[in-house]
Amino acid sequence: MNMKNQINRKNLILIIGMVFTALNATASCKVDTIYDSDRYAGTASNRKLSRLIYTYNSSNNITSSFLQTFNGDSAGYLAYERDTFIYNASNKLIIKSSERYNVSTGLWRKDKKTDYVYAASGILIEETNSYGFGLPSWQLGNKTIYTVDGANNVIEEVYQSWVSATSSWKNLKKWTRVYTANRLTSETRYDYNNTTIVWDEKEKTDFKRNGLGQVTQSILFYAATSSSIWDSLERFTYSYTGTNVTFETSEEKATNTSPWVYFSKAFQKFNTSTFQLLERRELEYDATNNVWDSVQKEVYTYSAANDLVQYKRFSLFDVPTDLYGWYSQKDYKCAGFNVGIEEPIKEETFSLYPNPVASNNISINTIEKADYSLFNMAGKQLQTGALSVGENHIQLENISAGIYFVRLNNQTKKLIVQ
Repeated sequence: MNMKNQINRKNLILIIGMVFTALNATASCKVDTIYDSDRYAGTASNRKLSRLIYTYNSSNNITSSFLQTFNGDSAGYLAYERDTFIYNASNKLIIKSSERYNVSTGLWRKDKKTDYVYAASGILIEETNSYGFGLPSWQLGNKTIYTVDGANNVIEEVYQSWVSATSSWKNLKKWTRVYTANRLTSETRYDYNNTTIVWDEKEKTDFKRNGLGQVTQSILFYAATSSSIWDSLERFTYSYTGTNVTFETSEEKATNTSPWVYFSKAFQKFNTSTFQLLERRELEYDATNNVWDSVQKEVYTYSAANDLVQYKRFSLFDVPTDLYGWYSQKDYKCAGFNVGIEEPIKEETFSLYPNPVASNNISINTIEKADYSLFNMAGKQLQTGALSVGENHIQLENISAGIYFVRLNNQTKKLIVQ
């Protein structure tokens, strides 16, 4: 694994953590929709890419997500993927299933399903992935088995794939972890050797910590092919301000005996009151010219209630102009959303109730005379009609349980039919 792969994986973990924080905000709202867009330097406005819509249950668990991609020809969002989440009585996720929308047939097809198994203590001990492959039933694919110690630390992780010819699981990879005082100090990765029927050591990461238990350095070792010696070829060093990592560097070397050479560094800026990440800036070292080149920058924006409302990632840095040539953007909304190109608006022009609804009758109260439209998750209009100012009683025609959208003019609300 090269250093760039390491950095990309770290960025992915950072983004996932940021999204998780946004979805589980404890301030003023739960994230209802995430809008994705991007923009190149010199263009007049952002290009819409997609939106991801979430639904929650009464326990604030995500019960569904719906990904739509933006279609420039129709100037609207089209169905692409949807996920369903099922929980046990302890609010532990036990099943996540994904479906992809087939534009040609207008039907949803099975894509991926993950089953989660927990120990009596509530710790995850197994997750199994199954795949649709365009078939009517799920096909086993791979699974990960976790072994924990008495303190619920994961000390072993085994990754296996399903062999349909023998109806059995085949070992592929394994990770073992060592803890000191419940703090991770070492992790080793193995690949399973089907010829010798043993686990071959491949990588090892050692973690150094300060007196507060914070990781100050991680060193990645590779197993030498000609001996049992570990080659230390990559390392990361971290500096803290309080509990936050504010500076990190990565280094690499060509051989085990070569000197360490800088590869990249990153600066992180936090809000000193809320400890929220505000900005991350990454640079790579240009050994030829002995200078640091900007690679990308990430900017986080929060509401007055400390909810994450926007994330931007800048890249394609141009040295002569000292500017980034492109950025991607995520906008986090906790209001209604639209079936079309308009963004959520602040002024409420209508309300609908009950919502969720268990019958075929709803009421729409509007402050203006308008026509309404009812859409399904694929963006297909199912029903329309005229509304008068005030309360209007609407009968839903041939509607099954699911998520729908009610639209008046340029405002849309989500309707859940049970």
